[in-house]
Amino acid sequence: MHEPERIVVFVGAGFSVAAGVPVMTNYLDVLRDNHLTPKEVRYLDAIVRDCSSRASLIQGNVRNLEVLASFLSMIHLATPGHRFRTSKNEELAASEAIALFTEFVGRVAGNSCDSQHLQNQSSLIGLLATDEAREATFITTNYDTVLELLGTWTFPNRPRGGLRLPDDGSVVVHSAPISRITGETAMISQEAGFQHPLLLKLHGSVNWVESDGITHINANVRPKPLFQGDRPIDDSDGVGVTHPTSRKSADRYLEWAGATGGVEGPPKLILPTVLKPEMTPYLRKHWELASDALIRADQIWFVGYSFPDTDNYMKFFLATCLAENARIRHIAVIDPSRPVFYERAQSVFADPRLQAVMKYYPYKAERVNWEKIYRQQEFHLLDNQNAVVEAELEQRRRMVQAGDYYSPQPFDLPVRPSGRGRGRGRSR
Repeated sequence: MHEPERIVVFVGAGFSVAAGVPVMTNYLDVLRDNHLTPKEVRYLDAIVRDCSSRASLIQGNVRNLEVLASFLSMIHLATPGHRFRTSKNEELAASEAIALFTEFVGRVAGNSCDSQHLQNQSSLIGLLATDEAREATFITTNYDTVLELLGTWTFPNRPRGGLRLPDDGSVVVHSAPISRITGETAMISQEAGFQHPLLLKLHGSVNWVESDGITHINANVRPKPLFQGDRPIDDSDGVGVTHPTSRKSADRYLEWAGATGGVEGPPKLILPTVLKPEMTPYLRKHWELASDALIRADQIWFVGYSFPDTDNYMKFFLATCLAENARIRHIAVIDPSRPVFYERAQSVFADPRLQAVMKYYPYKAERVNWEKIYRQQEFHLLDNQNAVVEAELEQRRRMVQAGDYYSPQPFDLPVRPSGRGRGRGRSR
């Protein structure tokens, strides 16, 4: 019997931006403006000031959540007796600062997402989850529940959700019907089969709580405020409420239902740092399955993952897994930032065998043609003349890099007015 094609989608923070989840460089601003009390703001400012003075020694920027979290964890390791002091002389021990900061991060990631801008991401799951010839695995470092919600929207007529999590006997999934319109719907599937791709969350999730060795997962969803009870609000303003793959309007606007099944405790998260704490058995299971999926993958798509310099642990993990993969034939890096591909991804996968199968797609996740990526076909979003030129340049750069094409002359670009105001142009 022919084996299914194995596709791994490695999802980073850029995937969730369209849902309103901030990227690492914007986390602190969103946190301070929307999620903290005045006292908590003072604690956060004390942490930022302290870590910033240390980061300046290596030209680090603590506005990036990964850098800040790394310095915070290193302070706890190297000087566990250190105390952070606020402007009002309030004190916070290093261990308390890590716990509080983790809670802050969970608040942002746990905020309800804007589902109206996720149609294209939903089509990704629909593409990979509707064909027996494909076996799909989603791996993510994100804490939010965007992927789980997309799985729910992709399968509006299928009970118990769309994506499935591994079950090692130490997991309790909490879910319940939410209305007569949507029926018995949950973010997590408890059915096996190709229709339900596996979801692996390497850094934990805002809807996980650890209690007495058991991982409690809240898979409940509810209608967003667009609904009154279980009936849609009047759509006289012309804003549609139609699910992209279903005529059932109620399925399009759902959100995570909040607290984890009545179980008290902070969310189970691992901060994106240079150090990784001791993992629980359930988190370790996710890493083990992720390793197996990467080793056996035919295609790997990195979507919105920036290959951060601070997460060397992940770089070693990816390199180790792909070194064992003898069948990989396509590595796609999907991110609008070119340094992500040319400076970071290529340094991680420097092996000529991997370089030969790498392709770069300089687009946001909400604008990608997933079918083209699956078939390894070129596509361009040609919105204007500058986009046409950039697409042509990108294509030629790839050809030069692959040794298939060489141009000794610079490419002609649109003429720009000179800075002297004479209307003269120059090419660059």
